[in-house]
Amino acid sequence: MIAEREEIKSLIKQLRARYDSVLYTYRAHEKAADRYQGYENCRRVISFILVTLATGSFVLALAEAVFSPQVSNLLVAFVALLAAGVSYAADYFRFEERIATHKKTAVHLRQISLEYESLISDLQAGLITVSEAADQRSEIIARENPLLEIAPRTTDRDYKRAKRSIEKIAKPYSLCGGVGTPEKQMKGKG
Repeated sequence: MIAEREEIKSLIKQLRARYDSVLYTYRAHEKAADRYQGYENCRRVISFILVTLATGSFVLALAEAVFSPQVSNLLVAFVALLAAGVSYAADYFRFEERIATHKKTAVHLRQISLEYESLISDLQAGLITVSEAADQRSEIIARENPLLEIAPRTTDRDYKRAKRSIEKIAKPYSLCGGVGTPEKQMKGKG
């Protein structure tokens, strides 16, 4: 019985580590999607302003009031060039595509994190055996690894933002300070 309790503790520890890892990765992808959404929103606003200025006679009238006609024409051409550049940035950086990819990855990783959490609960409650839990863990990992291989890259900044978010909302097992540790969960059993 003691050997089985140690096996359960060990497996729960492994499952919690995987859960924490997936939770951070899932949140990092959410934060990456948020970051790219911010970039896209900013690009759209700048594009709108520049296109409006470049196509309107406002810039020309303003520039002619302050500068010579040659400088005014040059200024209008420069604003038009900036507008074209910002418009081209949409095609080059593909923010909307990146947003969608990060969101899709986050949804799949969230599902995997919930499966780990459920597996931990089932194992602690004695609803499944260690062998069944190990088999289910292997199945989850078999779905998790290919997803992580094709997932878009995230940045250190995304992980820092994810960490702050997690610490405020959903503390992972590694940050629980002993609450919910295998040792405390197993007391009274056996």
